[in-house]
Amino acid sequence: MVEKNGMLRGGKETILLVDDEDLIRQLGEELLSKAGYTVLTAANAEMGLELYCRKRDQVDLIILDMIMPGMGGKRFLEEVRHVNPKVKVIVSSGHSNYDLLGKFVESRWVTSIKKPYRIHEMLDAIRETLDKA
Repeated sequence: MVEKNGMLRGGKETILLVDDEDLIRQLGEELLSKAGYTVLTAANAEMGLELYCRKRDQVDLIILDMIMPGMGGKRFLEEVRHVNPKVKVIVSSGHSNYDLLGKFVESRWVTSIKKPYRIHEMLDAIRETLDKA
C-alpha cells in the first residue's frame, strides 16, 4: 500500500527471507530495506532454520518460499514452529497446491501469497501479518 506521501508502506521490524532463488533474495532484500525493514536472507531452508535459531529474538517475521530443494518449506515451517509456535510467517509459492501448507494456513500466524506478487501486495501482507495480535 502507498501512503499519502507516495512512499511505500513499510516498518522497522526485522524480516528473515528464505528463498532458493538468488534474484528473489536480492530484490527482496533491496526493496524491503528501502521500505525500512532490516532483512536477513537464507538460500535454503536449512540455512534459514539455523539463522532463525541464532537470531530468533531479533526476527519479527519470516518470508518463506514453500518449494525449495532439501528440507523444503513445509518441513522448515514445522521445525521453526517447534522453536516458536507463534512465529509470524508469510509463505509464498508459484505453485497452486496449497495442500503443502495443510494445518498452517488455518493458523493466524501464517499468511500466504502467490508468486509472482507485486511489491505493494507483499508490503501489505507484511504489515497485516506483523500487526496481528
